[in-house]
Amino acid sequence: MKNIILAFFSLLSINIIAQEINISKSLKGFDKYMSDVLTDWNEPGAGVAIIHNGELVFVKGYGYRDYGNKLPVTKNTLFQIASNTKLFTTIAAGMLVEKGVLNWDKPITESVPELQFYNDFLNSNVTLRDMLGHKTGISRHDMIWFQSDFSRKELFERIKYLEPSIPPLRQDFIYNNLMYTAVGYSIELRTGKTWEEYVKENIFTPLEMNNTVFSIAEMQKSSIMEFLIMR
Repeated sequence: MKNIILAFFSLLSINIIAQEINISKSLKGFDKYMSDVLTDWNEPGAGVAIIHNGELVFVKGYGYRDYGNKLPVTKNTLFQIASNTKLFTTIAAGMLVEKGVLNWDKPITESVPELQFYNDFLNSNVTLRDMLGHKTGISRHDMIWFQSDFSRKELFERIKYLEPSIPPLRQDFIYNNLMYTAVGYSIELRTGKTWEEYVKENIFTPLEMNNTVFSIAEMQKSSIMEFLIMR
């Protein structure tokens, strides 16, 4: 994985001091490299975009969005990004930190008193940074939300029943999707807008991410009609 990441960063830095970049020359052999990556990682397809000095200078699809039917990935193919959506939650929360609505390092219950944890210690100490950094000591409890009918609000209200598995606070990393759900709902409580509305208004629209959607159902209804088939 390090090699792949380093390769991408090296590509982004190609000709960084040049007046104009020669994409064909800079990316010579890149198609072969991507073919090898898909083979090595046993992946059906991928999309690659390179931004140079704030401009999109390269975008291309590799492999297949539907391997069975040999439908290729193109520059318009939509991908399910799963937990990469945590990036948007963190950015949205950071925007509210900049506005003084939330705080990285004070107890989050000071900004969001509606949020309650398992005990008084957690209520008095868990911060937004702890929640986003998976440092609360609370285990995943994924079966509470996975394929359940609970609303975001209902999941938020159940945080107080989750006993920490690694006390005290900040002693270990425990990945926790529910903490992100709680932060997402906290954004709604403090802004009056759903997580989706706030993210679209403050991130997607300014960045002209006009084809980005929030669910598989929306993706399947997209006018682009290109998305990676998960089997």
